[in-house]
Amino acid sequence: YQSLQTPVLGLIGTSSKQGKFTVQLKLKEILGKKGYTVSHISTEPQGDLLGATFSFPMGYNPTVHIPQVKWPAFLQSLNKAIEYYHKPDLILSGIQSWTIPTAFNDESENAFRSLYYLLGLKPDAVICSINPNDPVEMINKNVTALELVSNAKVLFYAISPIETDYSLNKGNMIISKQRKLLEKEFNEKITYYESELNAKVINVLDQSNYTYILNTICDFFS
Repeated sequence: YQSLQTPVLGLIGTSSKQGKFTVQLKLKEILGKKGYTVSHISTEPQGDLLGATFSFPMGYNPTVHIPQVKWPAFLQSLNKAIEYYHKPDLILSGIQSWTIPTAFNDESENAFRSLYYLLGLKPDAVICSINPNDPVEMINKNVTALELVSNAKVLFYAISPIETDYSLNKGNMIISKQRKLLEKEFNEKITYYESELNAKVINVLDQSNYTYILNTICDFFS
């Protein structure tokens, strides 16, 4: 088996509903404008409508009928096919969420789908999405889990100004409320996480960060 020569960039997150698909499209746009060819493997069904090279809808209400234990072999073959036929400069894909630390307490079939996907994707580097109210310990557990099952390096952390608060109502149903952080609050969050994680934390959708994103990705894979 010949190893993949094309670099693979993955996007992971500490939870679902973080806008990771939007971030992937933005990364593809930033790199594309500089002349780089990016092949995108989408884990969202709308990938087919938004220019993805291949769609593997493995998230909510998945339509993938391949047994999860066979995902790694399938995805490795898919990467080789993309490399051979499309000859991209980079292969990009994102995992719906990365919840291995909590998955060990979950006996459902879907508990380890992120793990199987990651084992097949084999990213060389990842960008990790975090929430403005994530405990640092939980973020570190996610990164540790990533490092245990892959050789991927976290290039930087992506953060959104949208904060979600979860609580239980009287019927013990989980409800969520979202609000956009004020600029001062958001900047304070970024400063806090950069200090605690000892890494760069940015809003990927902020145009002022595009040069940093491009240089960081290109420098790592050069």
